[in-house]
Amino acid sequence: MTIRRQWLLVLILTAVIAVIVNSAILGTLINRYFVSYTEESYDMHIDRITELAVGILNEENYTREQIALQLKTHLVEPITAVELFDANGNALAGVSSIDKHPEGMMDGRMMDLMMGVLREETETIDIFDGDTLAGVLYITKYTAAGNSISSRLFGSVLIINILMSFGIVILFVVFIGIHISKKMSSDLIETAARAASIDLGDNDRVTYSGVKEIKVIQQSLESQRARLRLKQKARKKLTDELMHQTGTPLTIIRNHIEAFRDGVIEIKPEQLDTCEDQIQILARIIADMGRAIDIQKETAEVRMEEFDFSQLIKQIRDGLKVQFERKDLELLLANNEKAVIFSDKYLLSQSIYNLLTNSYKFTPSGGKVEISYTIDHPILLISVKDSGIGISAQDLPELFEAYFRAVDASDIPGEGLGLYIAMDNVKRLGGDIYVESEKGHGSKFTIKLPV
Repeated sequence: MTIRRQWLLVLILTAVIAVIVNSAILGTLINRYFVSYTEESYDMHIDRITELAVGILNEENYTREQIALQLKTHLVEPITAVELFDANGNALAGVSSIDKHPEGMMDGRMMDLMMGVLREETETIDIFDGDTLAGVLYITKYTAAGNSISSRLFGSVLIINILMSFGIVILFVVFIGIHISKKMSSDLIETAARAASIDLGDNDRVTYSGVKEIKVIQQSLESQRARLRLKQKARKKLTDELMHQTGTPLTIIRNHIEAFRDGVIEIKPEQLDTCEDQIQILARIIADMGRAIDIQKETAEVRMEEFDFSQLIKQIRDGLKVQFERKDLELLLANNEKAVIFSDKYLLSQSIYNLLTNSYKFTPSGGKVEISYTIDHPILLISVKDSGIGISAQDLPELFEAYFRAVDASDIPGEGLGLYIAMDNVKRLGGDIYVESEKGHGSKFTIKLPV
């Protein structure tokens, strides 16, 4: 099952459970409130009917029609009929809910169904005048206040509304779920395609997902792709060098064999020793080729040592000075105070070389690049400031990503790995690199390193 379908099913199932639980609780509370209200209404009407009966029995000027009219006002469910008798058993008036509702008010089949299910009972209430029996009330009602037609209709309407709201919620959840799952699945499909294209050397820039977990996977893939490409480039370079080195011993061996065959050279021990030496050289070259294709070790080992940083930075400056002068760039070392540090000399020097090379590429002729450093144990700050073309604000967030190249710098040679390698080296040493730049006003890179 695809993750899109799983996500959609989980979302729908969660919504269904939430709606069912909420509807059950809310429906029960509302129905209980309605039944309670009906029972309170019944008690109130019984009290009023009793008061009305006392008044009628104490008065003799009420006609049967007047009594019936007043009693009808109290035919409220669950009361279905009221009859009033005097002390002698003579009927004074009687009313029923059948008389109250005109024909056609409710569908006949519905009424028959309700009446077939509902049960009634008659309650007798004696009316006293002091200690003397003045009359009797017969009140016919449903067996329970919650068993009335209104209660059942209310319950039916409540269930219908719950089902309608349930359907609306499900439709809404399905719509939102399809949209979200489609977005998530498209991000995952793109990530899978990106993973599959790593070996193909695809260098297109990736659009990262808005989902944090997927973005982490995508960033991990990009980092892996960068390391793989670096490894492939380094391996190819080393393999090319080793293949070139095999040319000399092979040529020597071949020439000796041809000379032996043509009789130009006699087969003597010293000539054989020469061929044997070349064979040993070939054996070492083949062993080095085996090391070149070893994929287990992805990064160089960090080797910490104590050294004078001022000497290292001076060597770096002197090594690049001729190159900078050829481009008419001024390479300055702002200070040269002794600073003994504990770090990896190779990784640190490679990072500084890459920052200086970056400034060299993006600083026009006649410009200036300045190196400075300060040490306040346990922190070393190294700054490389140039008067180059600067970096636009939109490129700063991706500046240290592998193979990143700004659009307006596409004509400048490079593969976009220098700053990535510099940052990777400094990170492995426990430090970080910060950049300050403005388009057209140069850049300043600062290495912050614990030493």
